[in-house]
Amino acid sequence: MTRAALIRKLRSLEACDEAVSWLKSTDHATLQEAWDGCERADWMLWLLDKLGAEQGLMVSLACDMADSVQHLWLARFPDDDRPANAIRTARAWCEGQATREDCARASWDAGDAARAAWAAAGDAAGAAARAAAHQQMAALIRKRVPNPEEVAS
Repeated sequence: MTRAALIRKLRSLEACDEAVSWLKSTDHATLQEAWDGCERADWMLWLLDKLGAEQGLMVSLACDMADSVQHLWLARFPDDDRPANAIRTARAWCEGQATREDCARASWDAGDAARAAWAAAGDAAGAAARAAAHQQMAALIRKRVPNPEEVAS
């Protein structure tokens, strides 16, 4: 695939302008090169979804990412187990041990907790943390999915 074809492919998948601009600003000529160089976990998850990755893989990746920062949550909110419960419930769903309704309840609880924490965080500190988190999560995704084209359905 040529660089131009890669850009056309991303456009055909309705990639955001920011992602396409990023790709244009790099030397990446193949999907694999772009995958290896990407530091935006959200873009990587978006691509996996667009390529048809199984829902179980997507949920498992989300659980891995949440698990990797769970210690930060517990350091600040040691008595709040809502995020950990959401992770456990989602993993149980991947194994056929929880319903979508169980996941929805746990997700709403974890979302409420996250919104409360977000409101308490400083904007500048939050921006720096998000940038670092994107890089960390991108590395985690690449470790689990070294080649995005292998998940295509």
